[in-house]
Amino acid sequence: IDLDGVEKEETALFRHLDRQSCTKLINIDDERLQKYMGDKKSLTYSMYSLSSDISCTWQMNANGYATISFIVNAATTHNQNRFKALINMPGKVGIMTAIASSAIAFACGMNLDEIATALSDYTPPEYHGYGRMAMQEIGNIQVLNDSYNANPASMSIALETLAGFTVIGKKIAVLGDMRELGNSSFTEHIKILQLAIISSDLCIVTGQEMHKAYTYLEAKEPSLIYAETLDICTDIIKKEAKKGDIVLIKGSRGIQLENVLIAWKNSLIHST
Repeated sequence: IDLDGVEKEETALFRHLDRQSCTKLINIDDERLQKYMGDKKSLTYSMYSLSSDISCTWQMNANGYATISFIVNAATTHNQNRFKALINMPGKVGIMTAIASSAIAFACGMNLDEIATALSDYTPPEYHGYGRMAMQEIGNIQVLNDSYNANPASMSIALETLAGFTVIGKKIAVLGDMRELGNSSFTEHIKILQLAIISSDLCIVTGQEMHKAYTYLEAKEPSLIYAETLDICTDIIKKEAKKGDIVLIKGSRGIQLENVLIAWKNSLIHST
């Protein structure tokens, strides 16, 4: 499977909605999705384009959380076309999740006051194991647990989120393979590592695909470290991460990077 195959499968729902004369929700920030707007019934949303039906501007604080001002250009807003919410989810992932959720809620008939209240009241679940951009703390070290899954888009956003934090120590990225990229895998992994180099002070990688990209870049990039196993990955984190640092953990589901977090946490419990 490659990105074209993923697009075909993921947009099958659009074709069904068109046949049923139902509303498609389309993220027009994704170039692949823009062409599905067409003449059929749709509601568009965007983090960047103010011409979409639902758009936004945002301001990030030093802790990586955003206050978002939403702008609704869609019909039937009854002259109330703006609302604001503080999102309790870090970085651009929180912004993307919030604007997509707002589009769904609006399409289902919620009014803007209800949407704003629901977004501000949202509290992320407490994860045990893998997480989706979950803020945690291990041994006085901030951890962004995004170990549930990974693809080029979500990996880029996670690294941008890491880069946006203000910390007194280091920014450390722990990255595993991105699966199901087909022939584009090598190129996409190199792109992600190049982004990781400028987004973090130290990048630890694991997995076969990451190893290929690491081998291509290692001579030029001393901030990259390859860990052959998850145990080695855990040992490196235990050695490198200090109080005041922030650590991002992200990889595809098959890599199971949450086991690194579990082993790291258990090692601290047993050392006390």
